[in-house]
Amino acid sequence: MGSNISERLERIRKLIKSLQDKTYSQGEVLAFIVYGSFSEASDHKPTEYSDVDLEIVVKDENCKDYLNNFRSWFESNFEPVLIETSVGYLEKIFVTNDFVDLQFHITPLSDFDRIENRAINYFPNGYTLSFDKTSLLDNKIKASIKPKQQKTSQQKFDEINNAFWYFVLGIPPYFERKEYWFAAAGYWAWLYVALCKLLRVYYKKEVEYNPMKHIEQALDNDVIERIQPLRNLETVDEMKHKMNMLIDIFSEYTHKLIKQEALDYNPEIEEKVKNRIKSILS
Repeated sequence: MGSNISERLERIRKLIKSLQDKTYSQGEVLAFIVYGSFSEASDHKPTEYSDVDLEIVVKDENCKDYLNNFRSWFESNFEPVLIETSVGYLEKIFVTNDFVDLQFHITPLSDFDRIENRAINYFPNGYTLSFDKTSLLDNKIKASIKPKQQKTSQQKFDEINNAFWYFVLGIPPYFERKEYWFAAAGYWAWLYVALCKLLRVYYKKEVEYNPMKHIEQALDNDVIERIQPLRNLETVDEMKHKMNMLIDIFSEYTHKLIKQEALDYNPEIEEKVKNRIKSILS
């Protein structure tokens, strides 16, 4: 198992290096940045499930065309894409046939004129500037990283406490209107963030972003066991059961819609993803 993971991580690192080399040869590309666990500056080591956060900085006048043609360029130079999607400002997310999750930020150079206004700003968490043809970006990035403002214990507590009770106060209308889905999926997530912040402050395990991430490694097992039912609103077995149920219902209505509207459908994504996760959800 260990050798398989090592091989997979090496495969991903080689892909990142190839992307870096190929983009360097493109005249419209000005810089290439690696974020997250695959960055040399990251505190976290990548795992077999780690996604790959990359930014490609393009000349302003070429950015739109580059974004539109990016998938065809990627597939002709590297490999087929199994899944292409987008999430908010992440306009190009590719998943390969062996489930490498590549998240591309394709941005114009002018984004770096006011870094503090960018939709993404991962720089305080660490980054690797693989190349910069302008020789200007690293100084701009470093100048944008402001020293963390130190807060007193009282300030931290007041901020967390007020946010928590504010969101608790917001729940009743959704129960009254029987909008349980939003109450659980939306407000519950905010409340859990507040709880995780409070626990991290108490146990002196604070982080700058996303207090839920890696909390299982940050806190003692007895604390994690206590909050586990809150996190999922269910046991692990119940969560697996509900995830399988969700997948089955989604799949059922996908096929009903295909038949109803006479749509084209390639079952490859569904089959491959189900096969990938079946051992986890069984």
